[in-house]
Amino acid sequence: MARTIFLILLLLNLAGLAWMITMGAAKDKAGREPQRNATQMLPDKIRIVPVPDETALSATSAAVPVAPPSEICLAYTGAAVSDAQLIVKMLSEKLPAVHAIATAMVPASRFDMVIPGLASRQAAEVKLAELKKLGVDQGVGISTDDPKGYALLIASFAERALADDALKVMAKKGVRSAAIVERKPVPEKSTIEIRGSESAMKSLPQQLAAYKSLVSTACAAP
Repeated sequence: MARTIFLILLLLNLAGLAWMITMGAAKDKAGREPQRNATQMLPDKIRIVPVPDETALSATSAAVPVAPPSEICLAYTGAAVSDAQLIVKMLSEKLPAVHAIATAMVPASRFDMVIPGLASRQAAEVKLAELKKLGVDQGVGISTDDPKGYALLIASFAERALADDALKVMAKKGVRSAAIVERKPVPEKSTIEIRGSESAMKSLPQQLAAYKSLVSTACAAP
């Protein structure tokens, strides 16, 4: 009987020891990998992230816009009107990558007070004598710049308003035949604007070397 009780107690002790060893191992594992255990307990929190497609990455990189080359603009002055047209034509043929345009430099108009339509020099001298009697003789001269032959040039003005005021003064003095004539000078020089990339403009000095009168500056800001 005592032997039986001893065996039962021995078996109970062994079972208790096995249970304690199993629980201790479980606790120790949970302490070392808590995040893994938590993840195993919450499988709905697991996400599968796809690997990026290399083709899509390449297409995205290729779509990045490339900045165009910076443009240079030079303004050349000192060219005669006829030469400027030849230069523009020459550049369009030899340097098609650049854009050149010529603009005539038109001097400002002047406004002359004249007595026009005098048929001869003798008629002009008679009219000049009449003006002197009216007290208008300072700076008056005989001009041949008239469609009918001769004219008396009384004065010149840079602005039309000044010329009109002076004409009213002449009318008060009794000079009724005077008139204002606008003189538009013929342009003699041109400005050439040339635009292009740095590489396209590289040979520009060589192409324009024959035109010694040209002077280059940076184009005015638009």
